[in-house]
Order: sequence, then C-alpha cells, then structure tokens
Amino acid sequence: MVGLEDDVLEIKTWLCSFSSKLEVVSLVGMGGIGKSTLARMVYDDPLIKYHFGICAWVTVKDRQMKGLLIGLLDDIVEFTDEIHEKHSAQLAEMLYKRLRFNRYLIVLDDVWTTENWDHIKRCFSDDKDGSRILLTT
Repeated sequence: MVGLEDDVLEIKTWLCSFSSKLEVVSLVGMGGIGKSTLARMVYDDPLIKYHFGICAWVTVKDRQMKGLLIGLLDDIVEFTDEIHEKHSAQLAEMLYKRLRFNRYLIVLDDVWTTENWDHIKRCFSDDKDGSRILLTT
C-alpha cells in the first residue's frame, strides 16, 4: 500500500534489532485503519522470514484458547488430525516446546481483550534469542 513503506521499514528495523530479550509491540487504533495490512506486509517480507526461524500468524478476534493454539501450531508444526483431540494445556505445552530455544515472530492479529493475551503469553519462552511478538487491535 502506498504510504506504508516508512512504517513497514520502522517495524522491520525494530523486529530485527539487536535486543536479545523477547519483546512485544502493539499496533493499536480504530478498526479499518490498516493495522492488519501493515502487520501482514511486515510478516510476508523475505528478510523477516529469513531473520526468524519460526513465524506464525493467528487472527484472535473471538477465538477460544484452543483455537488460538491450533492456529499458531498450524503455522509451526506438521499438522495432524489428532491435534484436535488434545486439550488446551497439551497444545500450550506443544507450542512452548516448539518455540523454546528458537528465534520466532508471532503475530496476534485483532486482539481486543487482555483475556486471550493473558492466557497465551505463557506459551512464549524468553530464551534471550531475539524473539518478537507483534499484536494488532
């Protein structure tokens, strides 16, 4: 999109910064102003895919915890039908173990309540490897 290049560059620079700790950034604002589009442009950039060993995107909106976990795992691991039979706690453990000791970028799109964030943030390990989480509202 025209006019977003500077914003894309700024977010990419932040995501690829030399800070080793897990960091979270939020793109906030009214609905329909292009936050998800901006996040998608950053997420789809080949440099970002190269920089992060694991990338996952999930649209949060009204999903329950199990749906969020399955959405993230779908981008990260080879998906099997038996994953739907697992409980949220098992899925959370799978996600945590898969992300641990890897540099990852997680995009949580369309987050409007802290409830989902409060539950899912425990799945994101901070192994001081420069992982990032990008939230949009």
